[in-house]
Amino acid sequence: MHKAAVLEKPDEKNMFRKKLINFSFSFVILLVIGNAGLGKTAPASAPNTATITSPPPALQAHNKYRALHHSPALNWSEGLAAEASAIAQSLATQSTLAGKKDSALNLGQNLAKLAGSMACGDAGDIATNLWYSQARNYSYSDPRLNADTDTFTQVIWKDTKEVGVGCAKSPSNEAGPMYVVALYKPAGNIPKQLRQNVLEPGPRGNDPDVYSTLFRRQFEDAKSLGRIQRKTPIEG
Repeated sequence: MHKAAVLEKPDEKNMFRKKLINFSFSFVILLVIGNAGLGKTAPASAPNTATITSPPPALQAHNKYRALHHSPALNWSEGLAAEASAIAQSLATQSTLAGKKDSALNLGQNLAKLAGSMACGDAGDIATNLWYSQARNYSYSDPRLNADTDTFTQVIWKDTKEVGVGCAKSPSNEAGPMYVVALYKPAGNIPKQLRQNVLEPGPRGNDPDVYSTLFRRQFEDAKSLGRIQRKTPIEG
């Protein structure tokens, strides 16, 4: 007697599990390949903007001049540079330097408008040289702050610690002038602190009191010539 063959129905639960495992495995492989491909994707192009953060040449120019006046080197601040760039972009849009001196509260500020085609790094360097050129108008024996000296004094202000420089051209006029903004922290150009912060170049530049220096020189000259004598007490 032959036994009848029994047809077993496939286990539907096991088949579902196998399909799920195969699908999960394929998904993991696809995910890994996708992530590997992302690492090789070319970076997106930077947006076309009129604002450029100034590279180190502006900082180097500042510190070169500060060393002449016995002021410590400045540190570059990315935060100040970003703020300076925003101000420069605003100036470029309005095509004016007017009305922007107080736009950065509690910070020192120097502005420049340069003609010609140039990179922002070059513009920062050129602007710093321009600001420092006011040194020829400054009197160390009679120090004063005015429109002919205040960019120079801010560049070399001894107590200033950080600087950031930004540049911009008008989006509608790429051939137009370059606007350069430098921001300083803490701010300089405090009238009562001029003698302590704007020092004369040379070996005696570290003496902030010019009048006491002149008096000391005159005293020593007079003493050497015998014009100053100590009084001796009169004996009774």
